[in-house]
Amino acid sequence: MTGYDAAFCANDTVAVCLYSHLTRRGIHIPDDFLIIGMGNSYIGSRLRTPLTSISFDYREMGEQAVRLVHFLRWNAGGCHVTFSLPCRLIVRSSAGNIREPGVSTSEARSSIGKEDSGYFGGSEIDNIIRVEAILQSADKIDREIIFALAAGSTSEQIAEQMWLSERAVRYRVSNLLRRCGIKSRAELICALRRASGIE
Repeated sequence: MTGYDAAFCANDTVAVCLYSHLTRRGIHIPDDFLIIGMGNSYIGSRLRTPLTSISFDYREMGEQAVRLVHFLRWNAGGCHVTFSLPCRLIVRSSAGNIREPGVSTSEARSSIGKEDSGYFGGSEIDNIIRVEAILQSADKIDREIIFALAAGSTSEQIAEQMWLSERAVRYRVSNLLRRCGIKSRAELICALRRASGIE
């Protein structure tokens, strides 16, 4: 990666792994390196330096895919099909300020080398995918509770912040743990902190 000061990742999972790897090496996002992902994940939006990402309309993507399958079924002869999908760039801190063409950060160029190419793999990816699945299956209130727990808030503090009873917070957490097959609150918090680079 020598000579680069930015990455446009194929998806947010790759972007979060790269973010985590670079920050562990002391490379600051976005001062030394810019990152953009795709998919607008919950984890990416909650990083210390929130991830700029491209958001897709997945319902429209599915509808387009079904239309394409029907089209190809009835037009089996050689044909060329082009279609576009709506998307939106969600600008957050990881993209920093757009630099002028040709202007680069020499510190970033000298600090990012070939050893950084192995950042994507292993249990870190599994954890990111697992946590993102949990967050996607949760409703908005449950997600806010999860992030508050990861930030170190108690059930009592969360209840006060969210105008819920403490019993409601505890019920929601235990229900979420049961649904997701997680044994304890501590396991959930640890997984989320690892995925978000908080630990």
